[in-house]
Formats: sequence, C-alpha cells, structure tokens
Amino acid sequence: MSIDNTTIIFQLPSFNTISTITQNLSFYGFLFLFIFGFVGNISSIFIFSGTNLRKASTSLLFVFLAISDIGYLLTCIYEFIYYGFNTKDPNADRSRISALCRFRSYFQTTSMCLSSWLLVAISADRSIRIIFPFKAKTLCTRRHAIYVATIILLTFLVLNAHYLTAGFGANQGQFVYCYADFRNAQYTYFYAYQWPIILSIFQIFLPAFCIFLFSLLIYKNHQRPTALIISVHRKFLEVQLLRLMISSSLLFLLTMIPLGLSNTIGPRFLTFVTLEQLHTYISILYFIQSINYSINFYVNVCSSKLFREKILRILHFNFGQHIHPIVQAEPVEIVRLDRQIMAGQLNQLKN
Repeated sequence: MSIDNTTIIFQLPSFNTISTITQNLSFYGFLFLFIFGFVGNISSIFIFSGTNLRKASTSLLFVFLAISDIGYLLTCIYEFIYYGFNTKDPNADRSRISALCRFRSYFQTTSMCLSSWLLVAISADRSIRIIFPFKAKTLCTRRHAIYVATIILLTFLVLNAHYLTAGFGANQGQFVYCYADFRNAQYTYFYAYQWPIILSIFQIFLPAFCIFLFSLLIYKNHQRPTALIISVHRKFLEVQLLRLMISSSLLFLLTMIPLGLSNTIGPRFLTFVTLEQLHTYISILYFIQSINYSINFYVNVCSSKLFREKILRILHFNFGQHIHPIVQAEPVEIVRLDRQIMAGQLNQLKN
C-alpha cells in the first residue's frame, strides 16, 4: 500500500477538547503512579545496591531497570500537567512546544524500550546461571551487564531518532497534542500506520518472546542435577533472584500486551473514530502500560522473601532497632548447613 492511493485521515484537525476519562487518568491516575513509582523505584535502587546483592550482575541490571523506569515516569509529567490540569495554551510558541514534544516523546519511547530489553537481559542472565553454571562466573559479570545495558540504550537512541525530526511535533488546538505533523503527509502515514507496528515488535512482542523462551529454558533445566557445589545461602539467593525475574516479567506481559495489540491492529480502525476518541483509547492503554514502570518494587516485595528481608533490615537500621537474636544467629546455621551439604556432595563425587 502506497501513500499515493491511501488517503491520510488526519486533515489538519484542531485538538480542542479532551474527554473526562483522559483528564481523570492523567491527574488522579498519574498522581498515584508518581507517588508509588518514584518511592518504589528509588527503594529498589537502594536494595539492589546492598552489600549482599550488588555483587550479582542480575542486581545491577535491576538497578538499571529502576533508573529507566524513573526516566519514563519523569516524561509522564508532561501528560500530568497538560491533560491532568486541563491546561489550554492556544497562544503558545508552537516551535518551542514542538521541540518539547520531540524530546519528551524521544526519551519516553527510549525508556520504554530500554526497560523491556533490560528484562530480557535479566532473563538471559538467570538462564545462563542455571543452564551453564560453570561458565556463570565468566559470563554473568557486572562488567558484561554494563556492556549489555549500554548496547541496548545506544540501539534504541538510534531507532527512535525520528522523533527528533521536523516531521514530529505539536499540532494546533487548545491542547498540546504530540503527534506527527499533519502537514507532512509522508511522515504522518509512517507514524500512524507503520511505526506503531514496528514499535510494538521491538518494545513488546520480541522482548515478550525472548522472556518466554528464557523462562522455558530455566524451567526445563532448573531441576537438572549438577556437579557444581553451591552453598545454601548462594542457592537461596539464586532462587530469590529468579522469583524477582519471573514476577517482573509477568507484570511486563500483563501491562504491555494490550497496548501492543492496539498498536498492531489499531491503525485499521482509525477511520471510525474521532481524534478525541482516539486520544481517550490511547490514554487508557497508556495508563495500563505505565503501571509496569511504577509497581515493580511492590511486586518484588510480594514475590521474594529476600526482598522483604532487605527492606526490614533497612527499616531496622534507619529507626535504630536491633535485629532479633534469631535473625542474628541465622548465618551460623547457614554455615553449618553449607558444610553438611558440601560434605555430602563431595562424598557423592568420590563414589
């Protein structure tokens, strides 16, 4: 299908009204996400940077994920101000607003893609540790985690560079609406019909497939016997990090797939809705997607005993409370169990 025989449906409309749903979601919804999201992601950074966790490459990837999620939430302040507060600015400098739209959309989309592929990297890290335990010390290192995160970031900074071109900006109307410049028919066709599919593939469907594949490999090899001697404490840590990976992946799938399906099949139905209705549908899916970047911390709390213990230790330290004697004696018991298990495994190897 070419542009010559396809009618672009956007004929310089004015974006003068927003629905009540859009306004309420942009104000109350994002206010909720900001409070829980910023607190949760900052807490995740402190916890994954803790003494026992910071040595693991998975923990470093979780730190990068929290930073990326914070970056995404910062770009959502735009919707919170313009749509949540019902801000009308018909006399604003369009060149300045268009520049703001470009940079906001560019960094928001890059943060979204970065978070998705960091989850893939976390899944890959976990699968390597289970499938190739003897190579984990050389493959799953903090340096490699930094390399992977940097490559992912640079890739999507390049892929999303079209947001910075003159074809993207703010359109006329009482409200600022960041979209393709309707006067640029070629870019509008690309952005309305082709880019949603491309973005969904790279941001949602391909990462989802990779996460599912790595999870399948982990499940298949998790119970496989190995000659590698692993301490009880180390095994506990690996299991807890695996749970964190699974819970974060499930949250990603539940919140991102609806938007991905909409982006894939949505362009076929653009001729049947008004610009206001389209913006309302996008706002709902956009809010559902934003949940993924706000509640990871709380999902981790519910899914991991280790995560809860780290939080309790931080609270005990901050409020000057002493850890219960049973908790203090726990490392001694772990050492004893470690020695017993290691002795048993050595005897098996000798036989």
